[in-house]
Amino acid sequence: MRPQNPLSSPVPLPRLRPLALAVALLSPLAALPLQAAEAPAAGVAVRLNIPAQALGPALIELGRQTRLQISFPPALVEGRRSAAVSGSLPPLQALERLLAGTRIGYRSTGNNTVLLEALPALARPATPILPAAPADRHLPEVKVVDQRDPFLGGRTIDEELIRSFPAGNGDATSLLKMHPGVQFSETRMQSKRQGEIAPQDISINGAKYYQNLFQVDGARINNDIDPGSNNPNHFTDPPSAAQGIALDTSLICKLQIADSNVSARYGGFNGGVVNVETCDPSAELSGAMSVQYTSSNWTKLIVDERDYEAFQNSSEYTAQPRFRKVFYKGNVSGRINESWGVTAAFSRRTSDIPLRAYSSNGSTTDAAEKTQTRQIDNLWLKNVINISPDTRLRVTVVDAPGEDNYFIKNQKDSGFTLTSGGQQLQAALEHRMSTGKWFVQAGYSSSDSSRRGETDYMKSWRPSAAKNWNPAPNATTVVEGAWGNVDQSSKAASLQARFESIPLALGPTAHRFMAGAEFETEEARYTRLNNHYSYLPANAKSTTTCALAGGGTDSDTCSLSPYSYVSGGTTVSGPGQYFNKRDIYRAGEISFSTKKFGYFLEDDISWKRLRTRFGLRGDWDDYMDKATLAPRFSLNLDVLGNNRTNVILGQNRYYGRSFYAYRLKEGREALKITESRTITAGKITDWVYSAPNSAAANRFNEINIPFDDEQMLGLSQRFDGWLAELKFIHREGKDQVTLRTIKDMVTNKNYYSYTNDGRTETDITTLTLRSTVPWKLAATTHQWELGLDITENKRSHTDISESAISQSNFDKYIVYNGQLIHYLDRPANNFNRPKTLRLTTLSSIPAWNLTITNFFRLKSGYKAVVDTGTTQTINGETYDVWKTKQYPGSLSWDMNIGWSKKVSGTQSIFANLRIDNVLNRSMQLEPVNNIPQYETGRQFWLELGYRF
Repeated sequence: MRPQNPLSSPVPLPRLRPLALAVALLSPLAALPLQAAEAPAAGVAVRLNIPAQALGPALIELGRQTRLQISFPPALVEGRRSAAVSGSLPPLQALERLLAGTRIGYRSTGNNTVLLEALPALARPATPILPAAPADRHLPEVKVVDQRDPFLGGRTIDEELIRSFPAGNGDATSLLKMHPGVQFSETRMQSKRQGEIAPQDISINGAKYYQNLFQVDGARINNDIDPGSNNPNHFTDPPSAAQGIALDTSLICKLQIADSNVSARYGGFNGGVVNVETCDPSAELSGAMSVQYTSSNWTKLIVDERDYEAFQNSSEYTAQPRFRKVFYKGNVSGRINESWGVTAAFSRRTSDIPLRAYSSNGSTTDAAEKTQTRQIDNLWLKNVINISPDTRLRVTVVDAPGEDNYFIKNQKDSGFTLTSGGQQLQAALEHRMSTGKWFVQAGYSSSDSSRRGETDYMKSWRPSAAKNWNPAPNATTVVEGAWGNVDQSSKAASLQARFESIPLALGPTAHRFMAGAEFETEEARYTRLNNHYSYLPANAKSTTTCALAGGGTDSDTCSLSPYSYVSGGTTVSGPGQYFNKRDIYRAGEISFSTKKFGYFLEDDISWKRLRTRFGLRGDWDDYMDKATLAPRFSLNLDVLGNNRTNVILGQNRYYGRSFYAYRLKEGREALKITESRTITAGKITDWVYSAPNSAAANRFNEINIPFDDEQMLGLSQRFDGWLAELKFIHREGKDQVTLRTIKDMVTNKNYYSYTNDGRTETDITTLTLRSTVPWKLAATTHQWELGLDITENKRSHTDISESAISQSNFDKYIVYNGQLIHYLDRPANNFNRPKTLRLTTLSSIPAWNLTITNFFRLKSGYKAVVDTGTTQTINGETYDVWKTKQYPGSLSWDMNIGWSKKVSGTQSIFANLRIDNVLNRSMQLEPVNNIPQYETGRQFWLELGYRF
């Protein structure tokens, strides 16, 4: 292996070890023996100024100003508003004023902490007053109020960490690197592919990367056209992405991930739920703008010695020796009047990737170098209107198109553009009543996965003086043309409503009910805009004439320039060439519409130290015409009655989604025909229809909805300044959809059929330890989070379209590590790191205006299953021999150093220096063609901006 930096850097990169050591000394590692910062006495008045606002942020601000430690479940404060608090007040009296009229009380949970609880429905709406603590008793400082999920269902990443975390290309999924149970595709981690900017695919708890639910402000943004398709060089299938909208992190103020014990409110996933909440308008006029930059000059690209020369001279989109990324961001926020706030934002992420046009050196009549580009735009407008003290309307408009420009290597006129992304319009109404809260949301969305080609043909000629643009001296073909024009789109209108009750007292128990329903109508469309003509090299035949039987001369698909090439050591030549057969992908359209309906019921019951949640979710659509019922159950036992030690368990079922490719593939095969012609009496005859000998067709059979069954057991332990969470999750994926190749014994033709033959089995153990109280070292503060996951994953297939799931593979056995096993029981490869340890630290140094975030990730070695190419005979039967190959683990350290400086009033300038792989370690990935691949070496990113 050797480091690859194709262009000499104009500015020498600094040596990092002294800097790294200095930063490490400032990290929380140096703060372990220290105590939490002291706070004013609980009975001592504190000067406060907290405006009326959403209750959650108000409590956080109260904790910040008084250093009072407050614990509450997020569902308790959701949708509630606080009263304003100003003047000099003791912390507990201030808390009482904030909670006035909310039907929320509080109680002591031990040493100087309080726990918020819902008052019973029949109780008087007064807040119990806790006696003031003695003046000499101190409360620990709290920066973020504890918002634990009582059922260990996931976590929330707040705005502070979102802004400071070294998050890849600025996409939401990159933030999930810190969360145990989330694994990333190692294909996109390759050092060779760092010019890409699209979000990475993720697997949550072993499920398929296309079976997660992605939401923005509660509205679904999945692209369900064909998320399993990811090959840009495909005749008929432009690639799709799992996320229909690639939202920039600058627009996000909160990210929530649910990975176990997921509420019945959510459906349409096997893995987990990722919901991002965009930022509400600020009270005062504010805004920001910035530009961020990195390039291959600022990056150490690590490739194997055997790949080095080919990588430097790459013409493949999968090997990118040079790139330049520039990200532009801007936003403005404020209030039009006291009840109407608006936020508008724009971001553009771009990447330029120069490549050689041809894989061989030499002269060419075509361009020797071409540049591929990637671009993602986000245009976002959010209105928040307080119609009344109890009613709020949010209206959001998002336009997030993507455009990627490619070319096909070794081909002339081969450029094509892939468009992606989508648009969304959402209106959400929230109304609070004495009995609970209503949420009603209506929306319209569209998704795009389309392609535009430079030409409407692809011709594979034999080399000649006229067909001479391929410089390879041993070329057997000279190709011109590109893929055809295809539109793939979906448009959906949706309406959802839910009601969340206040806690209701029923005997000795308190019940919080939630019920809701969803309706969506969606249209999916596949359109071939014009005929596309494909001429294969095997059909380039020798000719001495280009005259047409119908008159005239064929100058498009016939050439009288003599050709010559070497095949198998034999020289093949001729006086001229013409194509005697062609495939036509005809213009046409396949579309269908579907209606979906979903509903859910949930009862969150509290009784003494026990809390349970019973849920049931039902879904139906007329696409699959199947109704599903998914039971959900979670339990939390407060062991000591002080909310510090909790045992959690759950039993849940999650039904996934069905993709439109199932039916679109079936219809679009009918658009392809084959035509042929010959030479008669010295003339080329007209094209006539010629059915292919073996046509591949898709048959849409009735299939079941894939689902995962989950069992979960967890432990949550809170102790002074820390929160530990341990959980074990067992998942079994059943009825997973695969595409099988089957031979029709009557017609002797192959066809593809979707089946429910796939299955998965995953065991995941995760341990999280995070600080709930910042530690102080001199004038600096530090926060920690440590996460460990141990994963054992078996899956029968990589994705829907894995060609290996043929009839023969489905039925066959293999010899694996000396034992005879079913082919589908072989361990998974991608998304399969068995152990990962993560450490995130966030340090603030006010005297230097610095915020330093470190992210350490230790990934264990892993095993990939490979076919040895040999066979073994057992009891007279011959089996392929497979084996496990071990690959090494890796340690990475990413860092972000944020700096800001006030220039006047509310105006400031800021900078972020991000360093990925600080120690420039070589981290090996699974090989390609038996050549090891590596993650990126040290990379620098720089962002400069202005705020007001």
